[in-house]
Amino acid sequence: MTRLEALERKYKEMNIEEMTLAELKQERANMRGWMEAVIAESGARGVVELDGMDRLPSLYDFAAVEAKMRAVEVEIVWRELGGEG
Repeated sequence: MTRLEALERKYKEMNIEEMTLAELKQERANMRGWMEAVIAESGARGVVELDGMDRLPSLYDFAAVEAKMRAVEVEIVWRELGGEG
Protein backbone atom coordinates (compact mmCIF):
# COMPACT_ATOMS: atom_id res chain seq x y z
CA MET A 1 0.00 0.00 0.00
CA THR A 2 1.38 3.39 -0.91
CA ARG A 3 1.46 6.36 1.40
CA LEU A 4 -1.27 8.06 -0.62
CA GLU A 5 -3.53 5.00 -0.42
CA ALA A 6 -2.96 4.73 3.33
CA LEU A 7 -3.77 8.40 3.76
CA GLU A 8 -6.90 8.15 1.64
CA ARG A 9 -8.15 5.08 3.57
CA LYS A 10 -7.49 6.69 6.95
CA TYR A 11 -9.39 9.84 6.17
CA LYS A 12 -12.33 8.13 4.49
CA GLU A 13 -12.98 6.43 7.83
CA MET A 14 -12.52 9.58 9.96
CA ASN A 15 -15.62 10.86 11.76
CA ILE A 16 -15.09 14.58 12.23
CA GLU A 17 -18.15 15.10 14.42
CA GLU A 18 -16.81 12.77 17.12
CA MET A 19 -13.40 14.48 17.37
CA THR A 20 -12.40 17.21 19.79
CA LEU A 21 -11.04 20.52 18.55
CA ALA A 22 -7.52 19.52 19.64
CA GLU A 23 -7.81 16.23 17.75
CA LEU A 24 -9.01 18.05 14.64
CA LYS A 25 -6.06 20.43 14.75
CA GLN A 26 -3.66 17.51 15.15
CA GLU A 27 -5.23 15.68 12.21
CA ARG A 28 -4.99 18.82 10.07
CA ALA A 29 -1.27 19.02 10.81
CA ASN A 30 -0.88 15.31 10.07
CA MET A 31 -2.76 15.64 6.78
CA ARG A 32 -0.59 18.52 5.64
CA GLY A 33 2.57 16.62 6.52
CA TRP A 34 1.42 13.47 4.76
CA MET A 35 0.32 15.37 1.65
CA GLU A 36 3.65 17.19 1.45
CA ALA A 37 5.47 13.88 1.78
CA VAL A 38 3.32 12.24 -0.91
CA ILE A 39 3.82 15.16 -3.28
CA ALA A 40 7.58 15.17 -2.68
CA GLU A 41 7.77 11.39 -3.05
CA SER A 42 5.67 11.42 -6.21
CA GLY A 43 7.68 14.25 -7.67
CA ALA A 44 10.95 12.52 -6.89
CA ARG A 45 9.90 9.17 -8.32
CA GLY A 46 7.26 10.44 -10.71
CA VAL A 47 5.02 7.50 -9.87
CA VAL A 48 3.27 5.67 -7.06
CA GLU A 49 2.86 1.92 -6.87
CA LEU A 50 -0.58 0.32 -7.10
CA ASP A 51 -1.03 -3.45 -7.03
CA GLY A 52 2.57 -3.95 -8.05
CA MET A 53 2.30 -1.55 -10.96
CA ASP A 54 3.67 1.98 -11.09
CA ARG A 55 1.34 4.79 -12.03
CA LEU A 56 1.17 8.53 -11.69
CA PRO A 57 -1.00 9.77 -8.84
CA SER A 58 -4.14 11.21 -10.36
CA LEU A 59 -5.82 14.45 -9.46
CA TYR A 60 -8.63 12.32 -8.06
CA ASP A 61 -6.22 10.73 -5.56
CA PHE A 62 -5.13 14.10 -4.27
CA ALA A 63 -8.62 15.62 -4.45
CA ALA A 64 -10.11 12.91 -2.23
CA VAL A 65 -7.59 13.59 0.52
CA GLU A 66 -7.70 17.36 0.08
CA ALA A 67 -11.51 17.33 0.33
CA LYS A 68 -11.31 15.65 3.71
CA MET A 69 -8.63 18.10 4.81
CA ARG A 70 -10.87 21.03 3.84
CA ALA A 71 -13.75 19.46 5.79
CA VAL A 72 -11.50 19.25 8.86
CA GLU A 73 -10.43 22.88 8.41
CA VAL A 74 -14.04 24.05 8.06
CA GLU A 75 -15.01 22.16 11.22
CA ILE A 76 -12.12 23.75 13.13
CA VAL A 77 -13.15 27.26 12.06
CA TRP A 78 -16.81 26.52 12.84
CA ARG A 79 -15.98 25.40 16.35
CA GLU A 80 -13.59 28.27 16.98
CA LEU A 81 -16.34 30.71 15.99
CA GLY A 82 -18.68 29.13 18.55
CA GLY A 83 -20.52 26.66 16.35
CA GLU A 84 -21.93 23.52 17.87
CA GLY A 85 -20.12 20.21 17.67
